[in-house]
Amino acid sequence: MAQKHTKFLKHGEQISMPDSTETTGVATSRIERLRFGDFLHLVGGFWGHPASASPWLLTFGVLAVAVLEIVIQVGINQWNGWFFDILSGKSTGRLSHAALVFCGLAVAAIGAGATGVLCRLLLQVRWRQWLTSEMLEHWLRDSRYLRLVSIGGDGNNPEYRIAEDVRLSTEPVTDFITGLIGAMLTSVAFLGLLWTLGGDIGIPGTAVRVPGYMVFAVLVYSAIGWTLIILVGGSYVGVVKDRNEAEAKLRYELIHLREQSVLRHQVDAPMAQRAIIARALTGVANAWTRVAHRSAQMTWITYGNTIIAPVVPLLLVAPKYLDGGMSLGEMMQVAMAFVQVQAALNWFVSNYGRLAEWYASVVRVVALEDALGDLDSGRGLD
Repeated sequence: MAQKHTKFLKHGEQISMPDSTETTGVATSRIERLRFGDFLHLVGGFWGHPASASPWLLTFGVLAVAVLEIVIQVGINQWNGWFFDILSGKSTGRLSHAALVFCGLAVAAIGAGATGVLCRLLLQVRWRQWLTSEMLEHWLRDSRYLRLVSIGGDGNNPEYRIAEDVRLSTEPVTDFITGLIGAMLTSVAFLGLLWTLGGDIGIPGTAVRVPGYMVFAVLVYSAIGWTLIILVGGSYVGVVKDRNEAEAKLRYELIHLREQSVLRHQVDAPMAQRAIIARALTGVANAWTRVAHRSAQMTWITYGNTIIAPVVPLLLVAPKYLDGGMSLGEMMQVAMAFVQVQAALNWFVSNYGRLAEWYASVVRVVALEDALGDLDSGRGLD
């Protein structure tokens, strides 16, 4: 077999289930060889096929709603500053006006959110349907589904890859793209607000003043989150890939047992086959255990950020508010802008687990497509 697939597995190597002593470094080393160009070439045809009008309309709808939601969030932030200034000034006559404005913003936010969900889900299901159909056609044509059994390796458990890994490799992409675009727009919109409203602050004991200190504070805070999630969750992709392969192996062994029992008219499963299934189940349990431990470690960072982030800006701007350097409304605006910016800059941290799950599935889908391509050229049967 040619060396085309050495970026995944060596020729003839079966995807074995990790036992309790296997490290995730092996899986990770395989994944690092994946080229995103392979995946983009595989899935990009969805927007290029003859009936591609609907995908483009849905894509435009998803992106347009993402921009609209940022505009509404800026409006809500300004409303908060206005509202808290009304409270601090005890201007009871303006409360009804503020309530009406908030109702308008709330309706706009809910409507945009609902429209975004509809466009995103429709895009996901149609993209998955198209890619699954393409993979099925490639797999079934010229009896490849039978010939693939003889080579194993990258073509192992194709049913699971087509049914499950295709879903996992396409569904999250729209969420990732809209989330990333929203994060960039949010950063641009609210960093300017942090710079202007946050103002400067003096360093105690010196005459030095730091302009836009809240901007520097949110950048440092976000950098800490990035560093921690990379250190703690660096090998999570390999852990997830091992789990997916363990699940696929268990499903394969169960189907294989049923098919063999029907062919041989067996009333009871042989002990050897039971032992194989038991080992596959143990592999699943071990793989899930590693996922559980790594997920718990990353939760210390993600959930900790959720608890700490809203308090940090309040502590940073409280001295200026107490000194009369800003109003209560400005203080709340700056605090909310800080939370918005850190959430945007920490988008990678918040979505690290989902990104790892998606990436592990992409590896398996591209590997199957490459294995089917090798059958066409005859390399899979060398």
